Amino acid sequence: MPDVRITGNVVWDSNSQPTRRSFCATSPTGDLLPPFVMLTSDEERERKAQASIPGTYHVVAVPESFSQLPEYTDGASEGDQTNVAVLEVETCDSFQAEHSDWAYGPNVVVLNSFKYTKRQLFVDRRSTPPSPESDQESFSLSAASIPEMVPDYTDNSLQHTSGSPEPNRYEMALVEHFRSFVYPQMIPQSGMLSSHCLDVEVFEHEASSFPPLYHAMMAISALSMVRQGVEDIDVSYYYSQVAPFAQGSLCSNEDILSDGLYLTHFLLLIYEIAASKPSGSNLWSHHISRLLHLTLLRQSISRPERFPVIIWWACHVDLYSLFSGTGTGEFVRAVLDNQLLGELQSLFYPIGSDGSTLIYAEEYGGVSTIVRLYHDTFYLAIRLGLLAEESRRTRTPYFGIHSRSQQQEAKELRDVLIRLWDHQEVRFMFQNHASLPQQSQNMLQQLSILFHTCLLLSYTSLWPGQRLEPGTAPEEEINHHAARILQMASTIIDRGRAGDRWFITFPTFLSGAITASSGLKMMALELLSNIEENEVGYSASTTCQMLQAVYERQIQHSGRGGHALEMDWIDVLAEHGFQLVNYG
Repeated sequence: MPDVRITGNVVWDSNSQPTRRSFCATSPTGDLLPPFVMLTSDEERERKAQASIPGTYHVVAVPESFSQLPEYTDGASEGDQTNVAVLEVETCDSFQAEHSDWAYGPNVVVLNSFKYTKRQLFVDRRSTPPSPESDQESFSLSAASIPEMVPDYTDNSLQHTSGSPEPNRYEMALVEHFRSFVYPQMIPQSGMLSSHCLDVEVFEHEASSFPPLYHAMMAISALSMVRQGVEDIDVSYYYSQVAPFAQGSLCSNEDILSDGLYLTHFLLLIYEIAASKPSGSNLWSHHISRLLHLTLLRQSISRPERFPVIIWWACHVDLYSLFSGTGTGEFVRAVLDNQLLGELQSLFYPIGSDGSTLIYAEEYGGVSTIVRLYHDTFYLAIRLGLLAEESRRTRTPYFGIHSRSQQQEAKELRDVLIRLWDHQEVRFMFQNHASLPQQSQNMLQQLSILFHTCLLLSYTSLWPGQRLEPGTAPEEEINHHAARILQMASTIIDRGRAGDRWFITFPTFLSGAITASSGLKMMALELLSNIEENEVGYSASTTCQMLQAVYERQIQHSGRGGHALEMDWIDVLAEHGFQLVNYG
């Protein structure tokens, strides 16, 4: 076919050089799988293919593969039409009976038929099949690397899983999924809040002696696997096991200051955010309040905080809840009042035995300047978020005395923020950012997103009707900041590190909600759709749905002769009963 081009294709172009990534390192469990022709599901074939170069394995569809689909038969029921078609061959025994000689070799599967199977997907969202990255190592029961960390107190923990002859295999699969998929997204190892003291082994060690943390790990891992289409896991079971401890009713005095309880509430905070849906219950504020209570108690004893990164994660959750009109800022207020920000360098580099920060010469990369810039920007962002919360709570009439004072405070905060970023040292660092280590570049990029988000919020969303007031920022400036956020978000998504995407969900939503540019709106919607493909739960998916709802209301209002930007996106979220809270 003359319109087909194969130049540069790693499979069909013999002159193309394969990419440099190590396929074997990508999926260490791939070699443990049976021969490709014996695999029984598309998910297994994807995992095995990830361990080899492209073009090694082939799935061939023939006309007979489609002959039993509902559109080619008369007996298709309406219920079957809603199912998702996935590639699945018959059982190994029947396949071997029909193709006992493996006529096409062990690496070629001739598809006998498409088989319909139901997958549990988020309601009202499109049915997007999981990508190889989203399914990577997600349900590998045969991995030899799974530790024997399933504690004795879980002997009956899988009675809810129907038809399982070996229940612990499911439990161990959840542990492995937490390690290989959930944790890398939960604690990204690059950027602003990567941690050198909160690795996955810390969770596993504490969970081995603290049952609530173990069940919290299982709950968030099960939520992730259900999100990827695994049906026979009861997420509510694991959550119910940890609920009494989450309320504090079963905690002893010894547990109160334990690392296990602290990590448990941290995971439950993430779980509530990831599991949130419109008009559904969401206990994120309870868990962040418990984290604050425990943080203050832990500060009262004479030892340095072992997990300062948790304080910073909770601060970011609370900050963006202020930005979205959901939270009251209880955590960030207490952090400022009690001076809990601490030594920021400990968040980015290891700590020595004497408590000092270990910064190696080759990794310095202007980290001192970045840390100061981060501290000052974050402090101004908190003040801006608290101003937004106060303005929305009072909802004073436009142009009132109180409103004028809020306008003046917003202008002062914005001017201070702009002067901070216009400092000669900061401008020099950005002009030479390409020469910095990758860690420093990632930190600058995420910090830049926060800077532009603060400016967008200060111009558009501190109180109802702000966009329609005299003296508001011109549309060109609004679009500039929105475009910068979306461009950086697109770069982060293209980089392929799923954990970094936590930082861009709300900024992407805000950019789409406040811009009048249809092109930028569609770009924001597309980016949120890309984020949701590999997420642990439903947060980005629901945020994408809410952005669609905002667009629809703006279009309807314009159709009635009004201005689209008269529609306050916070009011639209409230009408849908959705608390827009993001982790990161």
